[in-house]
Amino acid sequence: MTYNRELRERIVEAIDEDPARFLDHDLVGNDDARRLAVARIEGIDRLQVINCWKQCERALDRETREKLLALLDRRRDYLIEHGERGDRPQRDPESIEEWSAETVHVDGDGNPVERGRSATAKLHEVRQ
Repeated sequence: MTYNRELRERIVEAIDEDPARFLDHDLVGNDDARRLAVARIEGIDRLQVINCWKQCERALDRETREKLLALLDRRRDYLIEHGERGDRPQRDPESIEEWSAETVHVDGDGNPVERGRSATAKLHEVRQ
């Protein structure tokens, strides 16, 4: 099977995106393309999307990248264990605290932990 127009259209219709946008690159030699593909895979929250990505990768007609398929399998296993989007329990909106830009980490009990300002925050302050 090759990644042709028909397969692309079926995948896009099924999941509203074209995985080839992320996969049809040299993911070994191009660090930016690899990071982008890995970040997108880690953000996948539906099993159907995982299946379409695997189908796309296999159909791109190149040597199968075992590490990429393993990453997709690991994400699939995570979704099976923790549930897909919409299946996970939602936090009570009243329990969500407003945090400052400096308060982005939480301790083991869920309490905010102050941290130093980011370089972006410092730069913004200097520019004002």
